[in-house]
Amino acid sequence: MSSKKDDHKLPTLKWTIPDISSIRAKADDCIKRTNWTYICEVASRTNGGQPCKALPKYTSGGTSLARLLEFQDGTYWVARVQLLEPTLETSRRLQNEVDTITLLKTNTRAPVPRIFAFNHGDMHTAGSAFVLLELLPGNSAMDEADGYHRTDWGLIPLQYRQTFYRSMAAAHVQIASARLPLIGTVSRDADGNFTVGPIPGIGGPFDTAASFIRAWAANIKYPYSEADLRKYINSPLIDEVIKGTYELPTRLANLAVSGKRFTRPGPFPIRHPDLFHNNVVVTESFDVLGIIDWGGAYTVPWELIDFPCFLSTVPRLLNPPSQYNEAGQPLNPNEIGMLADEKDYVAMVQEEEQRSKVDSMLSQTLADRDTQDLAGIVHLFPQGKMGLYGRALDYFENI
Repeated sequence: MSSKKDDHKLPTLKWTIPDISSIRAKADDCIKRTNWTYICEVASRTNGGQPCKALPKYTSGGTSLARLLEFQDGTYWVARVQLLEPTLETSRRLQNEVDTITLLKTNTRAPVPRIFAFNHGDMHTAGSAFVLLELLPGNSAMDEADGYHRTDWGLIPLQYRQTFYRSMAAAHVQIASARLPLIGTVSRDADGNFTVGPIPGIGGPFDTAASFIRAWAANIKYPYSEADLRKYINSPLIDEVIKGTYELPTRLANLAVSGKRFTRPGPFPIRHPDLFHNNVVVTESFDVLGIIDWGGAYTVPWELIDFPCFLSTVPRLLNPPSQYNEAGQPLNPNEIGMLADEKDYVAMVQEEEQRSKVDSMLSQTLADRDTQDLAGIVHLFPQGKMGLYGRALDYFENI
């Protein structure tokens, strides 16, 4: 479905470029490098020969640029173009993203945009890898919330927060219902069947959660050196932090081998790796219209399914004990509020599972505090999160 002037007014698009010099430079280079005439020709052929033009309106994030296309009949599409020049890696990433969205669109009611066409890109045609998408008639939750006065930790205004969470929970249930027998990237074979391929930097595909964790531990590296840690952490716990950080991969692999964790069988669900407000398109009242930017998504062990990033809290085991009371509850008011919202979100997921007549795997996973803490550790480690990884593994090895 396209946005069309005859059907409804084109939404006010609050598209902006982040005020970050590196992103602005990449966006400028992408605009100049990309053959917009060629992209419009592809769009025109795909849309029944309707003449097409690229409008000045565009926005950009860390990996891609989105530009508005307008057809003669008043239809609007989005051309989403990768910021960097085409390579084998960008081509693979685009194909995996297209196949993931296609799986969700085909097998679920997940709110994802329709794909009209795509091109892996080469310097002789488009100049950039691109995909032509349905224009969702809204803005990202981050852009829609811009201008509201924040009264607590949450970005979404309080009067709309329950609406946002509830519609996000409904989307999450649908996303988690798309499952494949192996862990890895989504791909589609010549017959149109969905299969599973290797994960860049890790390998696979994998038939068990434990085999995935062993490969993860063998390939994922912590991004900071010991010197960096000593520079950034001014604490008597620094030696413990360093030891625990660099022992984590080995200890996590051993935990998987022990059979104490990472034992849940498939089929395995898809996880969006960057489910922040900027990748959720909403109405003015914050109903979710769609989830975008599926680059880097793949099926994961159930033990790694977590809350959307805007709800996830740092695992309590990574933080100093002084941040919690004797009952293990946080002292920080923002963290208290986030945990309360997590609890409400789980209840919304449970309601949606019942309404949609699907199993309760997602809500059970989100409600399990230990599972969420372990998932957080695995996801935060390669991002460079600093914390007491050794104490966290002590806990999981001994329960």
